[in-house]
Amino acid sequence: MNENNFSDHTSQSTLKSTTILMRMKQNLAQTFSRLDWKIISLTSILIIIGLVSVFSATMPNDPVGTLRTQIFAITLGVIAGLVILSVPSKWLTDYRLIFLSNFVILALMFVTLLIGKIGGGARSWLMIVNRSFQPSEFFKLTSVWLIAWAINYSDREEILSQKKIRMSVDKLALLTILGGCFLIILQPDMGMLMIIAISLFLVKLYIDGSTKWVSRFYGGMIAVYIGLHLVSNLFDEALVSYQGMMEHFFERVAVFTNPFKYPLAGGYQLIEGYKALADGGLLGVGLFNGQAKQGRLPEIHTDFIFANIGEELGLVGCLVIIILYTILFLILYQRAARSRDVFRRSMIVGIANMLAVQTFTNIAGLASLIPLTGVTLPFISVGGTSLLVSIIMIAMVLRMIVEEENSKELRLISNKKG
Repeated sequence: MNENNFSDHTSQSTLKSTTILMRMKQNLAQTFSRLDWKIISLTSILIIIGLVSVFSATMPNDPVGTLRTQIFAITLGVIAGLVILSVPSKWLTDYRLIFLSNFVILALMFVTLLIGKIGGGARSWLMIVNRSFQPSEFFKLTSVWLIAWAINYSDREEILSQKKIRMSVDKLALLTILGGCFLIILQPDMGMLMIIAISLFLVKLYIDGSTKWVSRFYGGMIAVYIGLHLVSNLFDEALVSYQGMMEHFFERVAVFTNPFKYPLAGGYQLIEGYKALADGGLLGVGLFNGQAKQGRLPEIHTDFIFANIGEELGLVGCLVIIILYTILFLILYQRAARSRDVFRRSMIVGIANMLAVQTFTNIAGLASLIPLTGVTLPFISVGGTSLLVSIIMIAMVLRMIVEEENSKELRLISNKKG
């Protein structure tokens, strides 16, 4: 190659690289212009509240180290979110990537059963480079991704009248999700199982559930709730004394209706949680001034962090946080209702369900409305994996919103041309 040809080739390569970078910059700028900043703002506020609450709750131990772990999870979540916002749109509905993600998580959950770390009565954590993470947290996201794709694919195949293909896809997706739920039962982590099962079933009901199935679902939930109350009141002594695979779960069922009967056993945390909330009163004892964290309430920075917030910020502080969650979830469901695409609508609803059910489960468990489950409060509790996955979920919602806005623009252009 002579000098002129080499120079021309270099110029063309430079021009191509510059063009690609300019397109990426334009696409990223367009993406950011179509983000829902209300969702981003509410999520950011909850994360900031979480950081302050975590620092306060861990003051007697290692607040800086714990805060560092939370910030690390937030950083990873933001990076993962930027990747989700920038990947090609065809990746979002690529069944190979969806199933591969689920199978990788299932494999990690299986490995967790063999060599995982036990915490809260469940073998749910894997140690990697001196850091623990919970694979089942990622299954919340991948299972929603899978069911959204399956619903969309089945809907398309039904339109095309290929019902045999539709049935096989439904069965494969169902088997994958049931496999993940079975592994969670073996850990056992009944709180995680409840969140995933209820959230995914609600997605199916929202998209194509009949009135009859909706009535059956809520009727079944009421029957289960009444059953838990009866079991807790009639068989509490047998459940508390049970020794076996799910003893933590049975103990929590036994004490949730009357924790004062077992003040030194399963009811201890609930009683101390009540005391913290009662001490907080209307306006709280003041930020960083709570006493429950001084060894009175173990693990207050995880699933009982709402008790610390109630003690320090009072009923008003608790209501503000509940209102922030409520507004966030309402916006997510509103965005889902506006979406004309089945996949995007299913994704947003599924993620909103996961976050809403987890939030309700955490706060309702503290209030003894349901048995304790040990699940974290999204965006607020200590739990690097939970925080990371929650941020990634919001990023996925934002990507669905961007895709919906892009589709809307294409429809408008098409209508103008027509």
